[in-house]
Amino acid sequence: MTATAVRLNQGQPVRVHVRGHDHEGEVVSATRSRATVRYVNQFGEERITKLPIGEVVVR
Repeated sequence: MTATAVRLNQGQPVRVHVRGHDHEGEVVSATRSRATVRYVNQFGEERITKLPIGEVVVR
């Protein structure tokens, strides 16, 4: 089974799971295999992380 292709655009709202927590964030940039996502962690700090495309869920 293959995942449905979804194009990630800059500024698009997404949900990511990082270090045991789910976060709401937005796409900063994306390539075919990785996405850079900006989110606010559970401590209120703004973070930017690169994740594989399969770990980013479009809201």
